Amino acid sequence: MKWDQTGHQVPDVAAHDEALIENWNRVVKPGDTVWHLGDFGFGKYEAMLKIFKRLNGNKHFVCGNHDQVGYELPWATKHDMKELRIQGTIYQLCHFPMRSWNKSYHGARSLFGHVHGTLSPHCWSCDVGTDCWDFTPVSFDQLEELFKVLPRFEQGVVMPKGVIWNAKRHMQYGFKDFFIGDGSADTIDPDELFKKENPE
Repeated sequence: MKWDQTGHQVPDVAAHDEALIENWNRVVKPGDTVWHLGDFGFGKYEAMLKIFKRLNGNKHFVCGNHDQVGYELPWATKHDMKELRIQGTIYQLCHFPMRSWNKSYHGARSLFGHVHGTLSPHCWSCDVGTDCWDFTPVSFDQLEELFKVLPRFEQGVVMPKGVIWNAKRHMQYGFKDFFIGDGSADTIDPDELFKKENPE
């Protein structure tokens, strides 16, 4: 990590990119199908293409709001929104979260990005951005494990202030510990709780 003259951390973009590439290729094999739900990256086309070519998988794309350059990459397919049916289950893929979607009251799933963990997963809806999943692509099997335990309550719930949803914390502590219950959710610091339960 780099530091500026005032003692603040300076993001090391190259190290960040390498970590994301390593995490991607650790879970995505060359023959796998990947759906990227937008905001692939910032930068010039040549630099983004170099990264794109290092990523395993047959890569499909749902466009985000910061993809003026990323859209031009050689994706297998490109969409504004896409509906998939996998083993009888419908998945609505969109960069943006939706309050309702096709067959949303009949078990169809909504997968989105854009909000960087600031909307809680609920009912059949989940943020699949890598910042919610330890900066690693999430599989449909992992999502189905999560959907099994999500409460079925009114859609459109916003995270308590200061809390970012994280799949690891959810799996460790359960959904209700952070997002619903006795009103204490906005006073919980999930990082401190995680440290307390997982001492070094």
